[in-house]
Amino acid sequence: MLPKLLLGLALLLALPAPAHAAPRCDRGATMLSCQIDGDERTFNLSASQHYLSDKRVWTASRLRSRCRVVSATPSGCDWIGALAGSPAVAVTMQPIGKAEVISTKPAAKPAGLRDAPVLATPIRTAKGKPPKATKPGAKYAAAHFAVPNPKAWASKDCAWRSDEVDTTRLAAAMKARNFKPPQHFRAFAAVIDLKGDGVASLRAFDYDGHGDDTGGWNPASTVKLFTAAGAIEFARSQGFATAPLVRLKYPRGEVEFSLSQLVWAAIWKSDNIAHDRLTQIAGFDELHGSSGILARAGLQNSAVMRAYMGTQWEAEGHDRSLRDSPALQLRAGKRVIDVPARPGMAKSSCGGAACTSLQELSKMMCVVMLHEQLPPGRRLALGTGKDAAMLRHLREALRAKRDKGPDPVWEALVAQFPGKGSGDTATYPLWRKGGFSEDWISDNFFIRGKGSRRYLLSMSAYGGRGALTGAAQVLAQVLRRDELTAKKKPAVPAKKPATPAAARPVRP
Repeated sequence: MLPKLLLGLALLLALPAPAHAAPRCDRGATMLSCQIDGDERTFNLSASQHYLSDKRVWTASRLRSRCRVVSATPSGCDWIGALAGSPAVAVTMQPIGKAEVISTKPAAKPAGLRDAPVLATPIRTAKGKPPKATKPGAKYAAAHFAVPNPKAWASKDCAWRSDEVDTTRLAAAMKARNFKPPQHFRAFAAVIDLKGDGVASLRAFDYDGHGDDTGGWNPASTVKLFTAAGAIEFARSQGFATAPLVRLKYPRGEVEFSLSQLVWAAIWKSDNIAHDRLTQIAGFDELHGSSGILARAGLQNSAVMRAYMGTQWEAEGHDRSLRDSPALQLRAGKRVIDVPARPGMAKSSCGGAACTSLQELSKMMCVVMLHEQLPPGRRLALGTGKDAAMLRHLREALRAKRDKGPDPVWEALVAQFPGKGSGDTATYPLWRKGGFSEDWISDNFFIRGKGSRRYLLSMSAYGGRGALTGAAQVLAQVLRRDELTAKKKPAVPAKKPATPAAARPVRP
């Protein structure tokens, strides 16, 4: 009897497991390596929720359309690694007792660019057939731009000087509304008037005179605007009018991305790994050199030095420093450019992962959003007219409202600068790149006012995600009512206090 039971058990174990009941692995040891928003992330099957680079918490069910299985550990879970050969496998994890059951099905094709995850496509190098050799295209040539001369710039060209910034009026206008600043609050605003195809005037206001300080705060994701613009400019310097595919040649293998999806992920989703890759594409010297994009935008004290999400970045085989860019290939249509590895040589005094100030954030936002209105000598190489497709894509990413739940800062500005339409189709006159890290919250806005009036607004504070809510409500009203540029009303003379009855002279 016993041998028959053993034989039946052996036959049962030999049967292939159905998709809905794949072999189980040790709870707490099974790890899935998945491509999420352009980043190879590792998830433990025992976890019920997963923290992504933008601080979102994803349940296992949310990974369904965003995750493609690449590999798994330990070796006892080799069946998971076999899924890597199938096209875009979606993963569903459902808790059953003390184990997990994994079912697979083809992932749905993304409906549009906004919803499309940035999927890295691994290119086999060590195993399997080597990738097909791409026919040689145009020759790579390092981009050369004239060294900027800030002394020749006018303040209306997004190049205001510190001695042109009013450091009292903004604080007075906010305090008149009983504003109580949160911890380490800073704010900077500029009022811009357009005339014809140019800028007629730009007036700058600093809340406390510290809007040009780079120390004492954490700019977090706000600097992703720098790297997105830098990557676009580098692609254009190589002759690409539209976003190319970028193949990054890492020591552990090659991966390929669409530059447009990387820009969208870094700006709208605020994906940290996408930001790191954009920095590599832009190039350290092309960002920080004497003729780099930061210098030409008028940013003297800004830098991007180290990778965000450093642990995951190192797990991928990279150094946390972003000084060196790997060899890469840009490809669009018949145009192919092979770019050699670029070691970073430019000097920087920045001691953190990134450095900037509120005023320099506003300057970059200014040159990106007023690109067409600036004189040719003050424009970045972001394209014009038909050649500005990537610039328009960057602006679209800055304008899209985030889909991460309540956003009181955004809503405070929308209340004063309402958009057109309603629901998901509504458009607002707001362009924005925010950031949040270690309880520091920051925001950098460009606002279209009535007629030819435009505004720049950047602010930061310490104290969590709600620290800027009150400031946003006050600042939105101050800007909407043009309290910073309105002529001061003549002071109303104070009424003389009435003479006490006992002291009044007796009339004859």
